[in-house]
Amino acid sequence: MSGSPVGLLARTLIETFMCAAVPPARHAWVTGWCYAIYSRDYKPGARPFEEGLHDWESATLDSPLFPRRGHVLLGGAGGGRELRTLLQRGFTVTAFEPSTMWTSALEVAGNRAAVLCGSYSDFVRAVTNGDGPLQEIAKQRFDAIVLGWGSICHITADELQELFVALRKVGPRAPVLLSFQLESPPHRFTPLKARLHRVLQRLGAPGEPCPRGLIFTRRAGFMYQFTTPTLYEIAATTGYTVAHYVPEWYSHAVWVPSAAESKAGP
Repeated sequence: MSGSPVGLLARTLIETFMCAAVPPARHAWVTGWCYAIYSRDYKPGARPFEEGLHDWESATLDSPLFPRRGHVLLGGAGGGRELRTLLQRGFTVTAFEPSTMWTSALEVAGNRAAVLCGSYSDFVRAVTNGDGPLQEIAKQRFDAIVLGWGSICHITADELQELFVALRKVGPRAPVLLSFQLESPPHRFTPLKARLHRVLQRLGAPGEPCPRGLIFTRRAGFMYQFTTPTLYEIAATTGYTVAHYVPEWYSHAVWVPSAAESKAGP
């Protein structure tokens, strides 16, 4: 439906309205609200959860790029889908999640892992300033890092760069598994966005025009799509090498610290 003319038009209208109606400072709140409504889909018992890891996630954990044991930092833990498998594989895990789903991840962990409530900005704050809800993470060191499925899509490219600077400090030798959406090409209704937003502004809408790469979905709220050159540039400027990359609409990659050899398990 979303690829049909009617679907594209509907998506364009919804995205433009949401950008116009919601100021950027409230994007994170709206996104959290969307996840709260559909949180049942991410918890134990729901099919997406019980199906476990995606094939590409399992392949990464089995690859020489990922250690066989050690301490894993799991950001954007959601309801605990990745957490459950990491624990089953014998990893020590410290996880964090900003939405109400963190309570589900906490239940999955039991007494086997630390699960904290916090966002990527809280993590950067913890590493940079040593305070905030994730401050105890800044004192730890990690052998591998997993950024939960699509979770980096909720931050901008500038925030992503800050995140990887902070990740490098707590995991100086740790590979990072990340997944994201690539930017959709312009379509026939793209020019409509600017015209529609001007109309909404004249009607008193408090928001701003949708920047390039920003989309909105009812299940996941506001999301940023990235381009391949942007991701490679961020990797290079934050001290990482892109060791593995599969560019699909929903892509995934493994970045390894440039100054350290990737650690293969025994």
